Amino acid sequence: MLTAGALIAGTASRGSGADKQRENSVAARKKTPGRKRGPREEEKRSRDQVLRDNAWKPGQSGNPAGRPPNPLSLTSEIKAVGDLPAPKKILDEIRDFIPDIPEETTWVRALAYRNWIRAMDQKGGDIMAKEIAERLDGKVPFPVSGEGGGPIPIRFDFEKLSSRQLDELEKILERCQMES
Repeated sequence: MLTAGALIAGTASRGSGADKQRENSVAARKKTPGRKRGPREEEKRSRDQVLRDNAWKPGQSGNPAGRPPNPLSLTSEIKAVGDLPAPKKILDEIRDFIPDIPEETTWVRALAYRNWIRAMDQKGGDIMAKEIAERLDGKVPFPVSGEGGGPIPIRFDFEKLSSRQLDELEKILERCQMES
């Protein structure tokens, strides 16, 4: 019978003889040096070895071929349609502005014509003209600089920092000076 006193003293009975035998064999395995490993440990070791052998080397890409193309993507479908001939109705609308476009004009070429026509339109033309210009020449860089093209002055207000914060900032600045 298991009593609180036996548990505290560590003299409680462990149960059946099979339990005692199992406990002794586990203790013996832990103490025996050079024992044979079981199949799971061998399996784990070989799996670890396989992972080490196949690990990426420094500087090696994990995906050298890149993402595989998706044949069902919207982009690929738009590109496929863009290479098809544009319908006569669309071409006739464009011919109102550009009379000598060829009959074999593709959707992509028709879209380019339409964008040029819209760029010349009074309503929204500036937006389309900007879109075309950015497609042709890239976005115009937006310079960020101070007066006269010089650097932008940055001012810090250290009055609001506690002495502990100032000490930490000083340590950081010292490390930065050591590294440069």
